[in-house]
Amino acid sequence: MFKFWYKNFSHIPVHHPDFHRVQLIYHLLLFVCVLAGVVTALNVFLLNAGLIAVIDAIGFFLALGIYFYFRHSGNVAVAGWAVTLIFIAVLSAYLSVWGGNNFGIIWATVIPPIAFFLLGRSVGTLLSIVFFSYATYIVYGHVQAGVRYQLSLGGILNVVEVLIAQIMLFRFYDRTRADAMAELQASRAKLQRLASTDKLTGINNRQQFDRELMAQVSDAQTTRRPLTLLLLDVDHFKRINDEHGHLFGDRVLKELASLLSTNLRSHDVIARWGGEEFAVLMPATPITTAMTLAERLRKKVADANLCGHSVTISGGLAGWRPGCSGEELLGTADRVLYRAKTQGRNTIVQSED
Repeated sequence: MFKFWYKNFSHIPVHHPDFHRVQLIYHLLLFVCVLAGVVTALNVFLLNAGLIAVIDAIGFFLALGIYFYFRHSGNVAVAGWAVTLIFIAVLSAYLSVWGGNNFGIIWATVIPPIAFFLLGRSVGTLLSIVFFSYATYIVYGHVQAGVRYQLSLGGILNVVEVLIAQIMLFRFYDRTRADAMAELQASRAKLQRLASTDKLTGINNRQQFDRELMAQVSDAQTTRRPLTLLLLDVDHFKRINDEHGHLFGDRVLKELASLLSTNLRSHDVIARWGGEEFAVLMPATPITTAMTLAERLRKKVADANLCGHSVTISGGLAGWRPGCSGEELLGTADRVLYRAKTQGRNTIVQSED
């Protein structure tokens, strides 16, 4: 019915820690606008309570202003504070006028859940204590002044006890929620690492590299910055496996991945492409510069002694061209890698495009 009232923010997806805070802010602002609008009309036309009507009207317009601000900015922190302070301000004004008559003090019980959900355990506790102290002071002042209350002392004590219980319960809830969210985020981060990492070598896997490639190609399309892709293949790797076994071959791949990663720049992206093949993405790097870097890698590998064994690599370099897709870039690099292997191996060949 009120779907028009709510707006989703792209930077706060469903799994985001602030997603439910966003929903609560919208719920509370809708509640205030509807309730304050209705109660204002009732106080003006039916109950003849002008001062209370003014308080309700102020609450209505403040809530409406915060709603439009939040819908435009998506700032959860500011909106959370604003909504909480609106409730505190309006209820404080209400208590100042009525002093708890007609069981008005019971409205104080809405402050803890709002403050805890929107502002967290520490701030929620502080604001709840401050507001309850003020409410108690107002009611006590009216009692001392001889104002007759429909609410008995026992009733006041019951309300105070309920408020204290709510603080304790919501502190427990918020701590549990925070711990659960932290654990969930840690688990999600671990799963993301596992899903994007090659189990054997510890570098990016092909799926992660595909995502990086698509992102870098999109960036190159926008900025027209150079982008170069290097595909590497271990020469005669089948012979290594046949002569020394697959476990030895796995150790060679692990040491090779470590050697390549160590000698790349911080912004380069390396991945195990499959089997004994590796892919290196070099953002903002023209193919001439990439050729120098690739030759340096080839010599490093040739001069190294991986697992006590002489290992060489062949490579194919391809530079991105305007309008070129990620698949086309990969296809070009794969073709020149094949040329490198047919030209005797232990060499780097670049595309002529």
